[in-house]
Amino acid sequence: MILGSDVSGWQSVDGADYAASTDGFVICKLSQGERVSKKGLRHATKAAGVVPVGAYHFASPLRRGLRTWRPTQQADTFCAAVTKSGILAHDWPHVDVPRLWLDMEWISFGKTPEGKARGKAFRRQFRPSEVMRWTRAFVARVQDVLGERCGIYTGRSYTKYRYQNASELGLYDLWLAAYVDVGKDRTRVPDGWPEPIRLANGDSWDPLIWQFTGRGSASWYRKGKGRIDRNLLNLDKAVS
Repeated sequence: MILGSDVSGWQSVDGADYAASTDGFVICKLSQGERVSKKGLRHATKAAGVVPVGAYHFASPLRRGLRTWRPTQQADTFCAAVTKSGILAHDWPHVDVPRLWLDMEWISFGKTPEGKARGKAFRRQFRPSEVMRWTRAFVARVQDVLGERCGIYTGRSYTKYRYQNASELGLYDLWLAAYVDVGKDRTRVPDGWPEPIRLANGDSWDPLIWQFTGRGSASWYRKGKGRIDRNLLNLDKAVS
């Protein structure tokens, strides 16, 4: 298995950090909704050619209303960011694992009465069948524009309640968020591999990448004192 990280605008990483990294990959957040992440772009351009770099898009209507929840437009935003980052010009050695990902997770509209009302309206408007349709459209667009596979990052609860464990999910590669207690040693890598998600048709949806903690530590990131998402990539789960 190969150890790696993912980064977003919450992290501050420079080129020297990446040069010191012994990770097998880093996946950078390049966009959210219909907006490019400038910090994510800087992460990707600094890391490109130094470590294998992937990219992900956070699916979100942002705060401007549900009109920005459009799969084709969000996919185009992501594709533009990926192209601008230059990562596709560099090698991604894990050939049976996609380097492009769609992040599907719970969206917070805030804890105010207005925010809770908007969240309820959003979930009512975009029921599980619509979430699956949205995912299908986004992934297809990315693959058409960039010519590369695009997998899905998600967790068990989102899969259960927002996708209702749709059998169609088995068509896509999975990057699973399933945290374990790493204890005081935040550099620790867990043993074993998480159980696959059981889909509606009885098939197993087995992750290729496992995000096992959001509070890990790496010697190259802030000299081991910062907190960062840590992931394992399991090539034995990949199907060429």
